Amino acid sequence: MLALPKPTNLRPMRSLPCGPNWPHNLPGSLQAPQNQSVPSPSLGTAASSWATVVSRSAKNKLRRRAAAARGFQPVSGEQGFEYVYIPRSRRMTYTEARRRLSRLGVDSWRILDVCYPAHSVVGLLVHLQYKPALLSLLEKAKIPTLDTFDPLDPDNLADPKFDSVSAEERNHAISLINDDRSRKALERLRYPVAVSVSRYLLAQALVSDETVSEVLSAKEDRPKTARHYDDMAEDMALDDYEHHRPASRSSFGSL
Repeated sequence: MLALPKPTNLRPMRSLPCGPNWPHNLPGSLQAPQNQSVPSPSLGTAASSWATVVSRSAKNKLRRRAAAARGFQPVSGEQGFEYVYIPRSRRMTYTEARRRLSRLGVDSWRILDVCYPAHSVVGLLVHLQYKPALLSLLEKAKIPTLDTFDPLDPDNLADPKFDSVSAEERNHAISLINDDRSRKALERLRYPVAVSVSRYLLAQALVSDETVSEVLSAKEDRPKTARHYDDMAEDMALDDYEHHRPASRSSFGSL
């Protein structure tokens, strides 16, 4: 066999230090950088989008859980609905109004209707139990509420054609406009919620009995949806609906 020459340029291996200070006593080239925080995902990246989805899903899960629990709790607090009127400085779509309110912390699920009863006014229909929270958020954002606003005031008519008509015709015109606006609001709501909301609209003379009967009868003929997500605003409306429905009270006695 051929004898291989022994290497003469090899350096002895240097043992790495160990002990209680390891790895801080490693050579500088081998130490990890200190005080280096992990960068957060940049906006617009896939990581930030996924974080937003997860956060939104968690909030929806808590909302649905709270709504489901209400079905097994006694009815408490104020029952009913009310429009909260706030000013607006520019024209905006319904979607834009809801998006702006959401940025202020308002739960869009609790806003049952957004309307524009006058040129510079926005109306937000909410359950009475959510009204204090809404007012608190509006106050925090320095948005005043128009407590004395009357949607039936003929001065809200923006069309110049009503300037030269009689006061009686102006009152009739504003009533028709509010009736049509209320019809559209009721048509967007599920039947039990529409029943409760219509009670408030009738009390405020914002809708006629004929319109309510027509809208509700059409809803009863529609097929039931197989499933929908729990909605706290709808759940509170159901409480109000069952509280005022005589048949529901007698049905409990037969259980």
